[in-house]
Amino acid sequence: MAKPYISKECLEDFINLFEEHTFSEQEKKLLDANRSEVLFKKNEIITKQGSLATQIVFIKQGLTKSYFEYKNTRQTICMHPIHSLIGIQGLADSNIYHCTLSALNNVSVCMFDINTFRAIARQNARFLFQLLNLNIEHYSISIDRIFSLKLKEDKSKIADILLCLAQRVYASDTFDFMFSIDDLAELTDVKVKKAQKIWTEFEESKLIKLEAGRLKILDKTTLIEISA
Repeated sequence: MAKPYISKECLEDFINLFEEHTFSEQEKKLLDANRSEVLFKKNEIITKQGSLATQIVFIKQGLTKSYFEYKNTRQTICMHPIHSLIGIQGLADSNIYHCTLSALNNVSVCMFDINTFRAIARQNARFLFQLLNLNIEHYSISIDRIFSLKLKEDKSKIADILLCLAQRVYASDTFDFMFSIDDLAELTDVKVKKAQKIWTEFEESKLIKLEAGRLKILDKTTLIEISA
């Protein structure tokens, strides 16, 4: 079960997401007074699609994913690395979360009261402009992921998600790989057996190497060609 706690580092990390001098000291105090921190375990839901958006989520540590739910199915849209800001869309009049956010591993988040964000944004044009840029960036990434999921072939989808992890999430060609083949299949909308076959092909072709829980991209150029 998610556990609440509080630390100054989370607020500092959030403020560092923005340009220097974006916030006044009064605004920093307001943000600090209207936040909480929560630890989530793997697979726990952080925000639920369709629920009222009462908080903006700042990912302090860990990896999360967003997915759409419809009846008995769900489709993963995006993975979010640390220092991602989730739920900005809730600032709009709809005031709901448009997708579900869950933890891919143990995750620490800072939850900011959404009305505090609104109050600051109304008076702070610099903050509002940067929020808009973050929202556009998130939207663009989501569109790219939807394009990949719906229009690319299975092999391209697997290559695409590995490149996403290396380039966007970990910013390294070698990183901890916490996913099973089942996880990979769900993230890419590829059947499990097909995902396993493609993974084996990538290993045998020396495009990737998984050893002691660490994945290394050996041939990024070829993966990019496959992903295109």
